[in-house]
Amino acid sequence: MKLNISFHLLAVFAPLRGSTTTFFSSGEALARISEFSPPTITATNIDQPIHPDVRFIENPACKFGDVIVPAQISRDFVISCESPDQDIFENNGNHSGIDGVGDASKVEFSVSLNGVDFFGDGLVYEYTKSPVVYSMSPRGSGGSVVVVRGKFFDTVDSDDFGIICQFGELIAKAVIVNDDEVTCVAPHQSEGTVQFQLVSQDLEILVNEFYDQTPLQYTYLPPIEITSLAPSFGTIHGDTMLLIELDWTAEHIHLRCIYGKNLASVANIINGTMITCLTPLVMKPGWISVDIGIEDEENLTILTPISAQYRYVVEPTIKSIYPPRGSMSGGSLVTISGENFHYHDERSVHCRFGNQTSPAVFATDNEVQCRSPAVDEITREVQAVRLVGEPIRDEVQEIRIVGTPIAREIQWVIVESSESREAPQVVRVLLTASTGMEGYFKLTYRGFASEPIGVKAAPEEVENCLTSGLFESVGVKRVLDESIYGDYSAFDVSFYSVPGGVDLADMSCDRSAVTSKWSGDIQCIIVEIVPSSTSLVEGSFELTVFDFDGNELPIILSVESTAYSLEQKLRSFIGSDVSVTKSKWPFTSISKSGFIWMVTFPSFHHSSSGIPLADWPLITVDDISLSGTDTALHVVERVKGNWVEGSFSLSIDGIESSPIPFDSSAEDVQAILNEIALVAGNVVVGQSSGLEGITWLCTFPGLGNVGDLVPNSDDLVGDIGIVAVETISQGSDPLEGKFKLSFNGISTHPISLPSSALELTQKISVLPIGDFTISVETALDSNYQHFQVENSFLITFTGFVNDEQPLLSIDASWVSNGATILVERVRSLCCRVALSLNGVDYFSRNNGALIFAYDKKIAAVSIAPQFGSIEGGTGVNLTVIGLSHSTVESDSSTLYCMFGEVEVIGVLADDMTVSCVAPAYGIEATVVVGIKFNGKLSESRASFGFVPEPIIDFISPESLPSIDISTVSIDVHGSNFDSRVPVFCHFQRILPSKDDSMQNRRVANEEPVKAIYLNNSLVQCPVQSWLTLQDFFSLHNQDWAKNATLLEGAILEMSLTTEQDWIHSHAIPYLPSETVISLFPRCAPRSGGTKIRVTGENFAERDSLACRFGSMNAELVRFISSKEIECTTPQFNHFGSGAHVVEVQIANNGADFSSSTGFFEFYDHLIIEDANPLFGEAQTVIGISLDDNAMKTKALEKQPGTPSEPFNFLSSYANPKCVFNHTEIVDAKVTSPTSVSCAAPPCRHPQGGGVLLQLSANSGFDVVDVGFFVYSATQKVPFRLEPNHGRKGGGTRVLAKGISGSFVRDVMPLCRFGSYTSRAVDINRDEGYVACISPPNSVNNFASSVAVDISLSGQVFTNFSVAFRYDEEVFVRSLHPSRGFASGGTDVQVLGGPFANSHELKCRFGTNIVNASFHDTNHISCLSPTLDQVHEVQKVSVFSMAHNPEIQTISAKSED
Repeated sequence: MKLNISFHLLAVFAPLRGSTTTFFSSGEALARISEFSPPTITATNIDQPIHPDVRFIENPACKFGDVIVPAQISRDFVISCESPDQDIFENNGNHSGIDGVGDASKVEFSVSLNGVDFFGDGLVYEYTKSPVVYSMSPRGSGGSVVVVRGKFFDTVDSDDFGIICQFGELIAKAVIVNDDEVTCVAPHQSEGTVQFQLVSQDLEILVNEFYDQTPLQYTYLPPIEITSLAPSFGTIHGDTMLLIELDWTAEHIHLRCIYGKNLASVANIINGTMITCLTPLVMKPGWISVDIGIEDEENLTILTPISAQYRYVVEPTIKSIYPPRGSMSGGSLVTISGENFHYHDERSVHCRFGNQTSPAVFATDNEVQCRSPAVDEITREVQAVRLVGEPIRDEVQEIRIVGTPIAREIQWVIVESSESREAPQVVRVLLTASTGMEGYFKLTYRGFASEPIGVKAAPEEVENCLTSGLFESVGVKRVLDESIYGDYSAFDVSFYSVPGGVDLADMSCDRSAVTSKWSGDIQCIIVEIVPSSTSLVEGSFELTVFDFDGNELPIILSVESTAYSLEQKLRSFIGSDVSVTKSKWPFTSISKSGFIWMVTFPSFHHSSSGIPLADWPLITVDDISLSGTDTALHVVERVKGNWVEGSFSLSIDGIESSPIPFDSSAEDVQAILNEIALVAGNVVVGQSSGLEGITWLCTFPGLGNVGDLVPNSDDLVGDIGIVAVETISQGSDPLEGKFKLSFNGISTHPISLPSSALELTQKISVLPIGDFTISVETALDSNYQHFQVENSFLITFTGFVNDEQPLLSIDASWVSNGATILVERVRSLCCRVALSLNGVDYFSRNNGALIFAYDKKIAAVSIAPQFGSIEGGTGVNLTVIGLSHSTVESDSSTLYCMFGEVEVIGVLADDMTVSCVAPAYGIEATVVVGIKFNGKLSESRASFGFVPEPIIDFISPESLPSIDISTVSIDVHGSNFDSRVPVFCHFQRILPSKDDSMQNRRVANEEPVKAIYLNNSLVQCPVQSWLTLQDFFSLHNQDWAKNATLLEGAILEMSLTTEQDWIHSHAIPYLPSETVISLFPRCAPRSGGTKIRVTGENFAERDSLACRFGSMNAELVRFISSKEIECTTPQFNHFGSGAHVVEVQIANNGADFSSSTGFFEFYDHLIIEDANPLFGEAQTVIGISLDDNAMKTKALEKQPGTPSEPFNFLSSYANPKCVFNHTEIVDAKVTSPTSVSCAAPPCRHPQGGGVLLQLSANSGFDVVDVGFFVYSATQKVPFRLEPNHGRKGGGTRVLAKGISGSFVRDVMPLCRFGSYTSRAVDINRDEGYVACISPPNSVNNFASSVAVDISLSGQVFTNFSVAFRYDEEVFVRSLHPSRGFASGGTDVQVLGGPFANSHELKCRFGTNIVNASFHDTNHISCLSPTLDQVHEVQKVSVFSMAHNPEIQTISAKSED
C-alpha cells in the first residue's frame, strides 16, 4: 500500500532547509509538513479514502537523504523533526545529495508514519548560510525605519515563511531589500532600550547579535515635532540658514536635518528647543519634506512623525536700482528691479545698504521698493597704487659634466634552447557585477599580494601590478565575452616565469575594494584556460664573476634560480651597489625558450685599485648539466661602463679660478669660486650626482645679473670631458626710476622711487580731481608676495565723486627692470545694495555690485533731453543728487531749475529727478542747468542746448501698400536736422469707419522709433513689415487688400518729435495692392527701350509709380488708367548672355513692389544667319534662321558672365513676326528653336520692286533687318540705256530708264555691267531712272559689249541683260584755227579720230557744247560758241551724246 500525502509549505523561516552555521547545524531548525490530505490506500479496483487516526500512527520519522531521525506528530497532523548536522553529509561521500557526490547543500526529504514507508517524492531540504548582522539603526522612535545591514539575508525565503523584527515583546514585519539589507518599521512603545532580534514567523530566533557576538539592541527616543520652520523657502543653490523650533529639548545628541529621502545637513543646537541647519544644493525647484533625525554610522533615523515642508525656488536675479544715489539723511525711495521675485515672504522682504537693512514692499512682480537708511560718514572710494616688478632673483648658474652619460656596466647571462616552448599557462581572472562596477582588486599567491589592480585597468597596467613583487614575467590580454550579463572585466594572464605554472589552489582574489550599485552581487572567479608546460631548457650551469682586484667568484645556477639568490651572492663578493633581474628570454619571440639574468655592476671606478669601469672583465659561464634542443649559454656586455678623471676651471669676466677636481664637493667648488674677487664671499654651491655625472648649482645672492661662468675642461680625461654652464635664473636688479599719475588727462610731476605717502599726497593734490579730500597711506598686499613691491599706497577719496569714479592712470615709462605700476579699485562707493526675499538670503547683481551712493551736497548730474527748441517749452528731467522727498517736504522753499541765469519752477519727481520746462531762449546756445533750493545754487555737470526747430519739406514714399510692406524706411527731407538732437518717429494706423464716425474707426498705435540721422537735411524713419492693415482684416483671405473702396481713407499717421518737442505730422495713405494681370509684349532685347503694356488693377497716377523688371527699374513709366500702364524696359546686363526670365512688379509708391504673376523674358540682339528666298511674288514663304553662336559671342563682349539658356523661338514669351517695308506685319511660323518662316504679303506696286524685310521676336515691337525682298513685276518691260555705249576706259555716265518696280527707301540701287557690280551714283524716282558709271572693259576681259542689269533692293537684279557697247578710244590731233572771235561763229576744223558718223557727235568749248559735222572718220568740224566778256581758259571737248568721256582738251584764248 502506498500513501500519497499532499501538503503546502508554511510561511515560516527555513522550510525544508537547514544551516551550515552553528545556529542551524546543531539540528535545532525544524522541517514541517502540514495540511496533508488523508492518505489514500491504492489497490486493484479499490480507491477508498482512509482518514488516519493519530492512534494508528507509530514510529513517525523524517528522512534527510539516507539519515532517518524521529518525528513527532500533533493532533492537527503537523509533523515536526530536527534536521541532522550538515557535517554528516559532507563527511560521507556516498550520501543521497541530489546535486551529486560531494555536494551536501541539498538532500532529498521524506516522511514516514510507520518508520518504514516514506513519502514525499520530490521534496528537497537545503542547507544554507545563516544571516550575519554588521550594523543596524541603534535608536529612534516609534514609526522610524530601522535598517539592518549584514550578509546572507537572501537565504531567507520571505515568500514562504517571512522574517520578523522583534523589538522586545513587540514584532514588526521585515522587508528583505537584498542579500545585505533588511528594513522594518519600529512599533510604538515607551522610551528605553529593548532587545532586538530577527525571528521567523513561529518566533524562532534567526539572529540576535552582531557578528562580534555583541547583543542587538534598539533604543526608543521620544518623537520630535517641528513647531516652526523659517524661512519657508530658499534657492536651489542651498546654504539657506533654517531656524527650526522643536517641542523637544535636544541635548547631548547629534541631530540632523533630513531633506526628502537622501539629503541631510548637520543641525546646530542654539538652545534646548531651537536648532539651525543649512539647506543642501538641489537640481530643480519644488517642495521638499524636512525632518529631524539622528545619524549613527551608516544609518539615518527620522524622529519626526510629521514632516515640515520647505520650498526650493530659482535664485532671484537683481538687475538694477533706481535711483542709484541719494541724500545722507536717508529716506530715498529706492526701486530694485530684477526677475524671479515670485516666491517671497512679504514680512521678510528686506533691502540691505552696506550693513544696514530696510523693510521693502513689492511695487510690481519684478520690482521691490525700500527707503535708504541714513548714514553719518561715508568713504567714497579707495584706490591702490602699486609698483610691481619681477621678483628680486639671485643669479643661479648650473655647472654640469655633459656628453656621453657616465654609465654603469651591464652584462647579460643568457641560457636558451632553439626549440619553441609550448604555450605558457593562461589563467582567466573574471570580475562580474550587475551594474556600475568600480574600485580595485588584488591577486594573492602563496600569501603574497599584488599591487591594487583597477577593475577597468588596461592590460599593461595589470602587467605592472603583477610583476612588481609577485611574478617576474607575465603577459596580460583583456577579454570580451558577450555571453556575460551585466558589468564585467576579464583578463587572460600568461605566466612565463613560473615553472610548471601557478597552482590555482594557492591563488585567490581579494575583491573587498570592488563596489557596485548592488554590492552583494560582485564575484571574482579564477579559472585555468590553457595548462602550463615545462620549458624545454633545463639543468644547471656555472658562472664566474671578477671583483675590482681581479679575484674570481664561481657560482652554480640552475634555470630555475631566482634573480634574488644571484644578487645576494654577488653583493657579498662585489658590494651592495650590484643589482640583478631575471626575465623570460627572448622578450618577444616564441621561436626560442630560455631565461636571462641582467647584472648591473657598481658605478664609477674603484677608489683603491683605480680599475676603470670600462675595463671590467666579462662574466664567464660553463655548462654543467643543461638539457634541451640546441641549448646555448653565453654572456653579452649590454652596456659598457665609462669613467672620467682630471680637473677643470671657471672664469668670470676673464678672471679664472683655480683648478677644480672632477670629484670636488660642493664646499670645495664654493671655496674656489669665492677666491675670485668679483664674487668673493657671495656664491653658494650645491651638488647633485647621478648616472649623468656631477652637477653643481652656483647661486650668487645679492649680486643681480652676474656674467656667465666660462669653463675650461682641457684637463679632464676619460669617456667624458666636457663642462657646460647654463644660467638657470637670471639675476634681477632693484627697481628704480620715476613715474607719473594722471587724472582726466592732467599728470603730476615725476614721482621718484621709492616714494613716501606724504610725497604722493603732495603730487596728487595739484590734480583737478574735484571737491573732495585725499588721504594716502602705505600698504603691503600679500597678493603680491611673490613679486618685488617697492611701493604700495591706498588712496582714499572722500566728498563729491562722479557716479563712476575713474581710476588714476599711470605713466611708468621711466621705471627700470620692466616694472609696472598698477592702479586697482580696492573699495567702491558706499553702499552695496542687496535684496532678501526670505529675510535670510541676500542677493545682489551677478556682474558687479549694485552701489547706492550717498551725497553730502546737492548737485545736478545730468539732464534729459540735452537739447530743445529755442522757442522753449521742452520738458526736461534733471538728475540730481543730495535731494530726497523728506528734505524737500520739510522745507517750504521753492525748488527751481536754472537755465543759465533764467529760473523756472521745478518739481521733485523722485529722489533723483527734478522736472521742469525749458524757457524760450531766442538764439542757438548751450547753457549750464542747475538747481536752486533754499536760495542756494547747486553744483552742476548738466548742460542744455537751445537749437532751431527742424523744418519738414516732404517725405518719401508718399504712400504705403495695405499689405506686404518691403520699405525699410521713410525718408524725411527738410532742414535744421541736428545729429545731437535725436528725432523720434511715431506711427498710428487708422482705418476709418463706414459712417465716418470717430468712435467706430479702428486705430493702432505703435511704439516710437528713433530716426536715423544722415545729414542736416535728411533723416530716415525705420519701418517695420507689420505696419500694414493686415491685423484689421483676415489673416488668411487677403482679397480685402485689393478692395479700393474698403481701404479708402486708410492712413498711417506719422508724427515726428524730438525727445519732448513735436515737429511735424503727416498722413500717409494706404493704397490697395497693385496686381499685374498681363504684359504685352512678353519679351524684349537686352538693349532695353521697348515699351511694354502692363494690365492689372489698382494702378495709381503718382509721380512715384514704378515698374521693376527683376531687380532693375523701368526707364520710363506712363500712367494710362488704373488698369493699364506703359513701362519702358531697362538695359538688362545681368547673367552674361542668353535669354533670362524676370518678374515684373509694380509699386505705386516706388518702393513697395507688389507680388506678381507677370513674367518677362530678355534676350540677346538677334543676328540673322540666313534668309531664303529674298525674291518672289506674294505668299512666297521665306525661311529665316538665327546665328546663335554669334549672338552669344556678341553678348559676352558687352557683358561677361555665366551664359543663361540661349534664345528660343519656342519660348512661351516669344511671339515672332515678319515686318515688310516697315508697315506690313505678318505672323512668323516657328520651324525650330532658332528659325522661322513667313509668307510675303501682296505687293503694293504693280511693277514689283524690293522692300525691306525685318524679323521681330516680340510682336513687331523690336525688329532686326533681314534683307530686301524683291517682288516680281506683273508686266516685264525692259529698261533702256542712255547712252548705250561708251569709252573702253570706262567712266561713262549711263542712265537706265523705264525700270519696272518700286524704289526701296534708304537703299541705293546697284548697277551690274557684265560681272562687275557698283553702286548707282544717282536716282530719280519721279522720272524713273538710275544713273550708273560704266566700268572699264578690262574688268570684263576686254569685251566689246556687256549685259547690264539693275537691282533696286541692293540684292536681287533684273534679268533683262540690256546691251552696253564699248567704243574705240577717240583723240584730237589738231585744231584749225586754234583762235577765234569771242562773238563765236568760227568754223573750227578738228583732225584726229576715229570719229563716228552719228547725230550724237558734239564739240565742247569749255562748258558750252555745240553740234559737230562729220566729214570722215579722221575729220570733223564745228562752229565756236559765243564767249563771255572775260579772259578765261576754256576746255574744248569733242564728244558724242554720252557727254563723257572727254575726247580732247583744247586751250584757246580769245582776242578782245
